[in-house]
Amino acid sequence: MSDQPPAPNNQRQRFRLRHPSEVRPKLVIDEQTYDVLDVSEGGLKFFANELPPGIQNGRVDGQMVFRDGESIPVKGRVVRYEIAVQFEEGVPYKKIVSEQIGIFKHFPNFGHQ
Repeated sequence: MSDQPPAPNNQRQRFRLRHPSEVRPKLVIDEQTYDVLDVSEGGLKFFANELPPGIQNGRVDGQMVFRDGESIPVKGRVVRYEIAVQFEEGVPYKKIVSEQIGIFKHFPNFGHQ
């Protein structure tokens, strides 16, 4: 059980720390290095162009290396895959702006948490 209450309107029960790209921690799995996008006491999100070969049966076993050089062993299970798509045919800029205006209008605090 966490010693901190969950944030309002937040599904996560632990604070997730994001780092500027210049100082992101690294995740090392089988001698391959990946940028860590965010980290909490309970997990992390990292960037990979393809599924790392060191992930076996949805399990991760590696080292997280921080900018101060400290290395911490991490083990866990993969809970989600995200896929980015570069369009050949896509959404018009006008629609993107329209959606952005609608989001800001109906959810004024979105992105400011």
